[in-house]
Amino acid sequence: MRVGTGFLFMIFMLLLSACSSQSSGVTASFNKQVTEELRTDVFIPEYKEYPITSAQIVSVPTGDAKDLAVVYSKNKGTLMDEEYIDVYEKDMGSNVVYGLYDGEPWLFRITYSNVKTTISTDDIDIKNINGVDVQFSERKVKDDEIVLTFFNVEEGSYSIEFVLREGLTKDKAFEIAESIIKNTTQG
Repeated sequence: MRVGTGFLFMIFMLLLSACSSQSSGVTASFNKQVTEELRTDVFIPEYKEYPITSAQIVSVPTGDAKDLAVVYSKNKGTLMDEEYIDVYEKDMGSNVVYGLYDGEPWLFRITYSNVKTTISTDDIDIKNINGVDVQFSERKVKDDEIVLTFFNVEEGSYSIEFVLREGLTKDKAFEIAESIIKNTTQG
């Protein structure tokens, strides 16, 4: 049986697009700038069901500490105009490296800091995930359940604020934390 060249070309293009879709995501658009400003590689996951609506670098007023804050929402929404973004950056003391989309509702925010974090309050629990102690706290704010997680990695720390709504569960929140840990502690 003879297979047509058009069919083979179509199969080749499908394979090529499947392979390249993993490496050409949203984070690839700002990864180099983040690495230069924070002086380390930062792993930020991407999820089809939770699009990234903004990523910004925030300089802490004292010292060399910098944070990368990435917001994930249920829907991406519309990109804000350049004037809005300029005012936002000035007001927030940040450098927007991706977005500002008006996606709602926002579901979680991952913040990477180039310094290690220590949290010491009475209402913190610890869960060991792949050898990393993840500190977490659960709160109720208005009608929303919030889960806050904190953990250190070799070059800094992550904090993630989850709002458990729109199908985002506590189990899924810990899966997200675990994916970051797995991708930052691989030797």
